[in-house]
Amino acid sequence: MKLKMLFNNCFLITSVIIFTSALLWLAGCSKVNNDKTPVNQTQQQAGKKDTSELSIVRDKNVNIDSIDSNKDGYLYQCEMDYDVISDKPGTCPKCGMELKKVTVAEAKQNFNSYNENNQ
Repeated sequence: MKLKMLFNNCFLITSVIIFTSALLWLAGCSKVNNDKTPVNQTQQQAGKKDTSELSIVRDKNVNIDSIDSNKDGYLYQCEMDYDVISDKPGTCPKCGMELKKVTVAEAKQNFNSYNENNQ
């Protein structure tokens, strides 16, 4: 009799754990971002890339000197994605990191090594 009661209690506890896990998983699917946009909608929007942000993702044939439009000798480059280079501060459209201020020579060196490693 005690064995049967123990089995029933274990079964009940396991059922509660599984049910709670399922509820938590479902709650995570409709999670809301700070901007109150559902996550799945944000992920769909991420697939539609903003072309103004993508313009700072550089092709391997770009002339790095031409990006320095204000001719101050500095550019902004992502430390993770060296093909993301801008003449203005901002964030990387690939990873979201802040762009780091670097000299044009550093940007060229980083960009060239990035292209050699990602062929």
